Amino acid sequence: MAPLAETKLLKILMKINHVVGQPCCEYSCTKQEGYLHLDHGAESADMSSKAEFEKLAEDVKNVKTRPTDQELLDLYGLYKQAVVGDVNTDRPGMLDFKGKAKWDAWESRKGMSKEDAMSAYITLAKEVIGKYGL
Repeated sequence: MAPLAETKLLKILMKINHVVGQPCCEYSCTKQEGYLHLDHGAESADMSSKAEFEKLAEDVKNVKTRPTDQELLDLYGLYKQAVVGDVNTDRPGMLDFKGKAKWDAWESRKGMSKEDAMSAYITLAKEVIGKYGL
């Protein structure tokens, strides 16, 4: 569903009477519009986790010192599992050492839900950024 349509749907589903004039939520609506989103439930958590995930995926590329190979492989495997899901390609050939290592890191996450992979990625990315700095 498109983000704009999703926001409109949330507003329609969550419309209730409330106190007028106070800021409501991260969607920049106001109670004077006639909507109270409460905490937006699971959809809000998914949307904020996704935004945090995307920001950390960019930030982790800019750490001051290069993380260890194992940290990079863990980040890669979790990222691919969060975005794509279970590995959907053949393992690279025997001379592609880097490709095989990345594929193996992704394959090691097989069966992990996208949500769990995203959460684990967020945790690891925060650790890496804390350890190496931006």
